[in-house]
Amino acid sequence: KYSGLELVSKALHHNFVSTMQQLDELLPPHARNDFQIITGELEVLDLKTILAKKILGRPITEEELFLATKETRALAADLIAAKDADAAFHVLRKSSYASVFTAELLSEYSKTKNYRIFVDALNKFLYAQLAIVMQSNNDVLVKYLLSSRIDLLNIMLVLRLKKQGFKSEEITPRLANGLSRHVKKLLDLSFEECVRELNQSFGLALPENASVVQIEVAIEKRFVEKSLKAFRMSVLSFGTILGYYYLKTIEIGNIQKIVFGTHFGVKDELKQMVYAIST
Repeated sequence: KYSGLELVSKALHHNFVSTMQQLDELLPPHARNDFQIITGELEVLDLKTILAKKILGRPITEEELFLATKETRALAADLIAAKDADAAFHVLRKSSYASVFTAELLSEYSKTKNYRIFVDALNKFLYAQLAIVMQSNNDVLVKYLLSSRIDLLNIMLVLRLKKQGFKSEEITPRLANGLSRHVKKLLDLSFEECVRELNQSFGLALPENASVVQIEVAIEKRFVEKSLKAFRMSVLSFGTILGYYYLKTIEIGNIQKIVFGTHFGVKDELKQMVYAIST
């Protein structure tokens, strides 16, 4: 029935959904709500993909989406059925994302036509939810994993905006709450100075002309390495399950990059975007 890229996409999606179901069975009852909030990032990723396609007027296929839960599948179906971007915005205004897609946000988009407005707003919404889970959870590993995710989001947002010429006072309102000392320090530096600071803070070896993609992969790799060390000393807990979930998303992402990159002949670019996870 399926072949080529479509077959690989279907197989990866089936594997991921199956893994999510198994993790849900392992979760203690009190952790299920928190886990649903955390894995909401998959739904946010799907929304970003759908909106980008709607804005560009391009078709959307399920193979491009995670569709990790039945709620996501229902919302995605309504968005895909929307005739254009404006109709999709109308659907979102009536969904659980109504607080994100405000009249003010849509007005700003109508003036600028800048898709990043939606990306930044969805990121801020997602990481505000993660911050609530982090603050209310006593599991040390959970706190570390979530604080690292929030930190990575803020660091990369600072770098992208600095690369575009934004000033610190313009960047700060766009960041997720709970700025770490790393992020606060980066706000006062130039892009090149940020790279040097990240090299020193995270033990990296990035060149001063490193791309934003190179920086993101290097920091995420360091995050994964530290996480793996913590997992080896941890008993089965919510934190361990959460860590496995994050590693699984990276594994799936790496396979997708390798398959699509090989298919479209961009193997050199893959070297910057993919790294091994050694357990």
